[in-house]
Amino acid sequence: ADYTRGVSGYVAEEPNILVLFGGTDGEYMMSDTWWYDSGAADDTTDGGDEDDTTSTTGSGGKWRMLEPHGEHSHGPTPRAFASLVYAQNGQEAPDVEGMSAYLSTHDAETAPADSVCFLFGGRSGTLPTGRDTDDDKIEDGVEHALGGPIVGRNPNVNSLIETNHLTELPAYVYKRIGSIPPSGGEGEEALPIGAIADFEALSPDDANFGLLLDIPVQSFEFSGPDRTEVITGAAPTEAGIEAFHRENLGLWFHQHGGENPYSPLDVWERGCPDSSLAGTVAVPPYAHRGRWVWGTDLDSVYPNNAHMELYSGLISLDIPCTNCTEVVSSKYILVFNEWLDLADENDIVRVDIVRPKTLSDFNNRRSNPAFPPRQVVEDRNSSFNTAGAWREVSQPLDILGAETNIFFRFSLISDSSGVAGGWYIDDLRILQGAEVVGVVSNDLGAGLSGVQVQLLGTNINNVVLDSTFTGSDGGYQFGALPFGCYQVGFAGTLLNVCLDPVNGVVAGFQTVLSLEISGLIVVGPGMITWPAVPGLQYRVEFADSLMGEATVWSELGTFTATSTLESFTDPIGVVDGEGFYRVVQVVP
Repeated sequence: ADYTRGVSGYVAEEPNILVLFGGTDGEYMMSDTWWYDSGAADDTTDGGDEDDTTSTTGSGGKWRMLEPHGEHSHGPTPRAFASLVYAQNGQEAPDVEGMSAYLSTHDAETAPADSVCFLFGGRSGTLPTGRDTDDDKIEDGVEHALGGPIVGRNPNVNSLIETNHLTELPAYVYKRIGSIPPSGGEGEEALPIGAIADFEALSPDDANFGLLLDIPVQSFEFSGPDRTEVITGAAPTEAGIEAFHRENLGLWFHQHGGENPYSPLDVWERGCPDSSLAGTVAVPPYAHRGRWVWGTDLDSVYPNNAHMELYSGLISLDIPCTNCTEVVSSKYILVFNEWLDLADENDIVRVDIVRPKTLSDFNNRRSNPAFPPRQVVEDRNSSFNTAGAWREVSQPLDILGAETNIFFRFSLISDSSGVAGGWYIDDLRILQGAEVVGVVSNDLGAGLSGVQVQLLGTNINNVVLDSTFTGSDGGYQFGALPFGCYQVGFAGTLLNVCLDPVNGVVAGFQTVLSLEISGLIVVGPGMITWPAVPGLQYRVEFADSLMGEATVWSELGTFTATSTLESFTDPIGVVDGEGFYRVVQVVP
């Protein structure tokens, strides 16, 4: 057994500290760690302290976050209902100074071992009430359809968190745009920038844990135009999430109208949303994941006549991808989760990119006059409100090509009347996924348009993952797919393909197809079977005799396939002579 486990800093102060790990909200298993600071002053957070990762109790104590949920957690695998046990002599290494064992001997031979907390048991299996238990952005059912744990698609394992897992495939390739850990942690190898911008970090007053374990720490307390000075020694100014100055180019920043970061009309804030005043349609009661989001005022409504701008850190969409979780050449897609509540059709939200070229452009986060901004997501108004729910937005970035050194800008522009909850953003990622492309043509090489093509996993179980129709040239495409093994189906044909970052992210097929299904088998009087693709429609036809193109076919019925082998029984059958059956895929 490995007895050198745990992180002794969790119990370094006193043996009576309460520690909580993980849990579940019924949809996801958590991997965050909290401890109860009974000696904390009763400094209940005020209106500007939305970014505090603490929970104050009425008794004067405070729950403090040691490690946020997600890829920067040093904790065990996400789970709920586990037991934590304090072990005063839990590690092999001696604690000469008595920092954790509460007994200082200054003698390595007689010093007790270091003290730790051990985690036992808990539930880590698939949640019956959740759709993506491991929070890897692939629904549990899809992971099972792609083959399950045996092929690296375990619905209980997130490869961004369990980076040393032996078999789990990455869900996607991510451009690293998440929180930035401080470098040079004590005895720890510096961790890379987060793959997903989940906006999670520790508060400055818990910076000692972040600096020790290389967990992102925000270097100043408040967000918004009233931001306070950087707290000395809390964290490097180029770590965490939000930049104190525009010149901290790797971090997020916000300002009003492209000019004033201190305007009261700039109400972008990062932190925990609070819907207690504005209501749960205007303001989300919780982040999409974790605790922190970006929002246009986390507990109230946005102002009139405002141009509120939120900028990402500096990003390059280079191909092949650098600063990514894997090095591949594929298309980029912008994905984020939003909560939108606008007052009317005149208030809009916009996503575009800023394209700086000179040092002044970069430091002011503005486009060079010769390289104007390029819009990424169309303008949207109140008709796109999410009505009290989180929504995922996905936008291919093909229009941007391989742009380098850009900022993504999220703007809410309001008019002179009417206000509402505003815009909240969480779990932003720029990803590259698997692609399946192909062309369906006839035997003369001409593309067949309007042919329905199904995408299925290897564990079919009659579940269709996606569906599309061929275009005028016979082409079709399935993109931004999680890595794994798929089947592509049309007519009576199933094509197999496995895609991963190492062996290939794009599969292409050139298929000569007849919509008339081959492989028809007569298994009895008036009963036929044929190979099928679940979800496709087939028409069964009958003819008394064959006369080439002049053959008269009568429709006997149209059916939607539910398995890979379908059958039909003709209630009349062949009467007084011969007869012929055929099955064709229905094309709209």
